[in-house]
Amino acid sequence: MTKAETFEELGILGVNYGKQGEQAVTCPECSKDRKKANIKCLSVNVAEKAYKCNHCGFCGVLNSKLGENKPVIPFIPKTYTLPQQQQGSLNEKAKKWVSDNRGISESTVNHFGLKSMDLWFPEKGNFSAGTRGCIAFPYFKGETIVNHKYRDSLKCFRLDKDAELIPYNINCLYQQNIKEILIVEGEFDVLACYESGYKNTISPPAGANLHNNNLEWLDNHYDLFEPLTKIIIGVDNDSAGENLKMDLIRRFGVEKCFIVDWVHCKDANEALLKYDKDFVINCIHNAQPVPIEGIYGSEDLGVLADYIYTNGLPAGVKIGWNEFDEKCQWIRGEFIVVTGIPSHGKSVWVENVMIKLAQKHSWKFGVWVAESDPEIVVINLIQQLTGRSIYKNENRLHPDDFIIAKAFVLRHFYFFKIADTKNTLEGILDKGTELVRRYGINGLYIDPWSYVEKDRGKLNDTEFFESCLPKMKIFRQKNDCSLFVVAHPRKMDRDKRTNAVRLPEAYDISGSGQWYGAPDKIFTIWANFNESGVPETHDIHILKQKKWWLGNKGVIPMVFNKTNGTFNEERTPATEVQVDYKKQQGNDKESFTEHGESDAPF
Repeated sequence: MTKAETFEELGILGVNYGKQGEQAVTCPECSKDRKKANIKCLSVNVAEKAYKCNHCGFCGVLNSKLGENKPVIPFIPKTYTLPQQQQGSLNEKAKKWVSDNRGISESTVNHFGLKSMDLWFPEKGNFSAGTRGCIAFPYFKGETIVNHKYRDSLKCFRLDKDAELIPYNINCLYQQNIKEILIVEGEFDVLACYESGYKNTISPPAGANLHNNNLEWLDNHYDLFEPLTKIIIGVDNDSAGENLKMDLIRRFGVEKCFIVDWVHCKDANEALLKYDKDFVINCIHNAQPVPIEGIYGSEDLGVLADYIYTNGLPAGVKIGWNEFDEKCQWIRGEFIVVTGIPSHGKSVWVENVMIKLAQKHSWKFGVWVAESDPEIVVINLIQQLTGRSIYKNENRLHPDDFIIAKAFVLRHFYFFKIADTKNTLEGILDKGTELVRRYGINGLYIDPWSYVEKDRGKLNDTEFFESCLPKMKIFRQKNDCSLFVVAHPRKMDRDKRTNAVRLPEAYDISGSGQWYGAPDKIFTIWANFNESGVPETHDIHILKQKKWWLGNKGVIPMVFNKTNGTFNEERTPATEVQVDYKKQQGNDKESFTEHGESDAPF
């Protein structure tokens, strides 16, 4: 905790003390060492006397009662290992292959520093694991190599262990006054565009994936893309490329994005080989804006129809509760409503779902909670992630594991400051859109709906809720982001015969009977209390599944563990966690991906 009384004492300059909410200034810790030193990466809140750099993690509060009484959960920057910095070159065999089969000149090869190496690669087909020749693509950041992509003759790929994930050719983003960038899918596509004369081209370190693209490289360097006015997307013309294109549009926004059509070619490199440099440049210059908002093009719907015909309807993901997974799977873009009587465990159950989606499928969430403090939710998520308590008991989480788990939670959950947010639905959704752009959240969590400010004018409850539905749908469709809402029911009636409170359903949610029609999924959480008033089991009622292929209605009995805040199925134990959160600190092991057949002699 700093004892500085003013921001200036910490070197934080340019603060407007009359401005409410957050403002951005340069960071005294990292801005001076960055190529774009004027980027305002430090967020300052004068009212809370708090500061945090979104680039280096420099954060804290000034010496005040607020700072002394309210703990700050610090950002924990990742640590990376630098690979060896030795320079090299391609051997003659590889140089000839790159020239003859990829159309890349020696000057371009030398500019990007490609080199031949012998490294260990895994078994593939009839080829056993062992040392094989490969091409190394150095990933430069300034003059420093921060990673390598290695490609062997069998089209196996690997990255350096524990190295930072950055876009290939990131240095072009450090140019002064750069306004546009082209994003392609692979290193050879970057080289092909550079060879053709278009220099401002980058590619993701892990290419494209059909299911879940790792956009950590974008999360960590978003401030470099924010000033750009035009993002040209020229990824491969296949299903994986289409998935990456949609992820990039979701992050940058349709208003900035333009799409390249490589005509009858799969990618930029094939366009160079099949035609010539001028053809590549013409394709880039003829990139078209994302289709007109509000109108489906016949080509777009045709692509979707082809995809469903070939691959079937989009499969949902499972979260590790066996019986529950048979009845409910998850995809992005859904409207999910959870209801139940107070103190029956609605919020904690949703936290369990979110942490499982984060742990098993790398989902990220924006969290707007009005009935609980964010730091308490963070603690809940840490306990649910690890299955251990943070409090002093025999099951207490080890301090080292606490640090790792806390870092995981803070990388996957982004909390609203209620006091600084416009807490209308429009304000929450606008901030959610910002979180999609900046961090790539997959879900926005609102808990509870009753705390959302309602500027209803002369509208009654039903009319107001109906006016909210289009706004929620537009948010979900534009951002491909799910919306989780906890909604309290009205005061429930009691059964005249047993005097028991009736199970609340969607029509019982306070505010409108329209709560049943709009959501894709509806759950009621019901606790079964013993004579002492302690919940022994919970019933998870799946009341609605609009997308029939993702599940159906049913009731799943679960048991709540009060020590660590986890839910587990009563009839069948949860499956073992398949993703180790400790290994999600970074690129902690060498990555291997395989595509196609051998096409190179090295």
